[in-house]
Amino acid sequence: MAELARAGARVPRPVRGSWQLDGWTGPAFSVTTGLEGAPLAESDRLRAAPALAAFLRVLHAQPVSGFGAVQVDGGALRGEQSSMPAGLMAWARRPLWPLGHARLEDHAALADRPHLRERLQAHAPVVRAALESGTGVLVHPDLHEENILDAGGEIGVIDFGEALIAPAAWEFAAVGYFTDDATADATLSAYAADDAARVRLRADSTAIGLCFGVHRWAHDGDLSEERDAFNDTFLRRTLARM
Repeated sequence: MAELARAGARVPRPVRGSWQLDGWTGPAFSVTTGLEGAPLAESDRLRAAPALAAFLRVLHAQPVSGFGAVQVDGGALRGEQSSMPAGLMAWARRPLWPLGHARLEDHAALADRPHLRERLQAHAPVVRAALESGTGVLVHPDLHEENILDAGGEIGVIDFGEALIAPAAWEFAAVGYFTDDATADATLSAYAADDAARVRLRADSTAIGLCFGVHRWAHDGDLSEERDAFNDTFLRRTLARM
């Protein structure tokens, strides 16, 4: 957050953190300044897309190494794993289809949806390729309306607790999940350097959206949140975009 603030992004500034305490063995923590703004309204999402894209360009440009959950190593940001698949699977803290040995049949919500499982599995090679081929960048990837603060047209971002090093396309898959396809597409278009990059990033983010949707559905189940209808609709909508 300190580096992002120095680069001009509107984020909280760290005041004190566990990384500054020699010998600290408890949970990682960060005490930060506050950030003005109200949660981004649904009606303002498209207006905010260019500003959100500008923030993501700054975020994704931060120097990092490794993959997965972020660690601070000598003042530098480093993923805890040396390969993209290992990093993503460790970050997920649960089976992450289609990587490793994760099976859709073992997914609690998909167990009684065989047709949806078949449609998802048909795209597994494309999803795996999108996950494994991208360059690792620092992604948020929890950009829902409560973490995007609107202060009179200026956009600020909070809550970096889920940050990881992953393909940039992972970010836009998450934006589509938490907001809507139109907002994700507008943000991606404003972010991409040219038309070729936009087409490639859209294809990868759509494919990764299937992985992200399956992951979030399992996450909601762990929290006993009743979001089956939302997650089912998101996956079917994303399949239609493939």
